Amino acid sequence: MKKLIFLPVVLPFVFFFSEVCGQNPTKESRNAFAQFTKTGDVTQLEAARKHIDESYKTARDSSTQQINLIRAMVYSALSVKDSNRTFSYNKDPLAEASYALGQLTEIEFKDEHRDEINYIKNRMAQAHLYIAKESLNYGDFEKAARAFSIVDSLAPGNLRLTYNLALLHEKAGNINAAITYYVKLVEADPHPAYYFNLAELYNLRGDTDLSIETLQLGRIKFPDYKDLVFKELNHFSATADYQKIIDLVPNALELEPYSIPLNYLAGFSYQKVGNVAKAQEYYEKILNINPNNYDAN
Repeated sequence: MKKLIFLPVVLPFVFFFSEVCGQNPTKESRNAFAQFTKTGDVTQLEAARKHIDESYKTARDSSTQQINLIRAMVYSALSVKDSNRTFSYNKDPLAEASYALGQLTEIEFKDEHRDEINYIKNRMAQAHLYIAKESLNYGDFEKAARAFSIVDSLAPGNLRLTYNLALLHEKAGNINAAITYYVKLVEADPHPAYYFNLAELYNLRGDTDLSIETLQLGRIKFPDYKDLVFKELNHFSATADYQKIIDLVPNALELEPYSIPLNYLAGFSYQKVGNVAKAQEYYEKILNINPNNYDAN
């Protein structure tokens, strides 16, 4: 069974504002948030929110980089600490944090405050990860996939997360999206199961040639992985491509040398291409395993 793998995507990072004397709502918010980062006291975080909201009432305020930075930090932290949304909000904290983060457009400012921006993205990623897990509990694979996609955009490069996205889109029936993520996986961190799943998806999409090509690439890289070998063998058996079966049988028999069905398939394929002596060799091998086998006799 394919299982989702959850790993923390949030970096162990805590930002501390330097303490200043409160003289206006923005500074009061910074002070309260600094206290929250030190103590974890959510009441300080809620106080920081109230103060920064007071600073965010005019068009000029809403375009101020410093105010948007603090606002994004406060609301991203609330999106995690208040995951059950016990406080009252005009908009969801994640939406508020995302909007404020999007207002940070000055390159020099963003470079100067890279740590704070990483803090915001990490907290938002953690909140969306929580949404993904909750969605999975209710079997809502589409919503879970959307949440994981946002996590992936906020904290890219986590291959376990990429696998979760591939699997969720596969479960939701989003074949093209699932293929996209499995392609990333086989390119970045090849694993035999990734090749097998990707081949299955190509097959579902009707791309038989790509499916077989993927199985072959996986088999060459992982010759001892039975699922890849036998999936390819089953395809050639279904299409009665006896020469391809003959080419592949030695690999399969290395994995299961005493398999009667496999030895019979080899013998039958050689018989079909006119190599009676080789066919007899495999039929005799079956009789050595089971002298009463009707088909081999």
